Amino acid sequence: MDAIAAGLPKDAGARGEIEQVLGHARRALGEGREQLQELRSVGSEQPEDLLEDSIAALREAHPGIAIALRSSGLRRRIAVGTGAEVAAIAQEALHNARVHAAASHVEARLEYQPERLVLTISDDGRGIDAAVLHKGAADGRWGLVGMRERADRIGGMLELESGNDAGAGAVVRLTVPAVRAYAG
Repeated sequence: MDAIAAGLPKDAGARGEIEQVLGHARRALGEGREQLQELRSVGSEQPEDLLEDSIAALREAHPGIAIALRSSGLRRRIAVGTGAEVAAIAQEALHNARVHAAASHVEARLEYQPERLVLTISDDGRGIDAAVLHKGAADGRWGLVGMRERADRIGGMLELESGNDAGAGAVVRLTVPAVRAYAG
C-alpha cells in the first residue's frame, strides 16, 4: 500500500486517503504488537520463544518470504525485561526487511556469547537509504528510533549496515553486554 500511495500524484485525493488509512493501520498494528509482547513476556523472556511468534506472523502476512532463526552458543536465561526488548527490536527489523526493503530471504541469529548476547537480522532486500542511515531515521517514521531507544534501555548497542548494490540487503545488529543480557 505504501508503494501504491507513493506512486500516486501528491495532490491526488486517493493518495491522502490511502496514507490516512495506512497511518491508522500502523498505529493499530503497533498497539497489537505491544499487547502481544506483554502477553508473551509474562510467560517467557527467551528471545527465541518471542521471535517465533513474530516470524510466524510475518510468514502468514507474506507467504513468499523465507525466514531462518538460528542460535549459537550455550543458551542462557535472559534477564527480566531484556528478552522482550530484544524480541521487539528483532520484530521491527524483520518487518522493515519485508515491508520497506522487499526482502525475500531474512536470517535472524542469536549468539549467546560469554561476554554478550548478539542479535543479527540480515536480509537480501534493497538495503537502507544512505540518508536514513546518516540521520538515523526516516522522515515521519519511528521504527529505527524505537529500536535505538529499546537498545539503550537494556544497555545495548544497535548497529545498522546497508549494502551498496541492489539485493545486497541490510544488517541490523544488537549487542547487549552479558551483565545486562543474562539473568543471574
